[in-house]
Amino acid sequence: MNQNLIKNEIINCNLCPLSKIRSTSVEPVLESVDVLFVSEFFDESFEPLCDFSWAYTSIFKCIPKQNALAQFLKNADLATSFSFCAEYLKSEISISQPKVVVALGQNVFELFVSPLEYAYSSIVGDFYRCGEFFIMPAHESAHLAKNPSLKEKMRENLDKIKGMI
Repeated sequence: MNQNLIKNEIINCNLCPLSKIRSTSVEPVLESVDVLFVSEFFDESFEPLCDFSWAYTSIFKCIPKQNALAQFLKNADLATSFSFCAEYLKSEISISQPKVVVALGQNVFELFVSPLEYAYSSIVGDFYRCGEFFIMPAHESAHLAKNPSLKEKMRENLDKIKGMI
């Protein structure tokens, strides 16, 4: 998919109910990167605990108006929005060609890899081949904020990426 086309499609998307409460759209990653961090919803405060080059995006491409997301999450069928936005994410990955995708959270990981028969917490930090790239499940920012003791383990897991890139 053409870079300008994907950017325009995301900005002008009206395919799901999330677009109705959008204040802005997530800027797609359209340059080549070694590591792409992917969260479910865009987090402006996201700051990886790493010292290598990276880019950040989210599955959901709409950033909702202030205070609108909580109400939306109570009433909406996220699966519909998820399916539309996931296609945009796949286009981003095709364009940016990362060597490693860090899936921040179980829902993001399961977009790429079928649910495994293990507890999600037991596979965090492992690598899985996913077509042309590797994917590493990791805890999302909110989980790390609630469990600060996991930050050191997250740093150790991210250090493993250096060997992959």
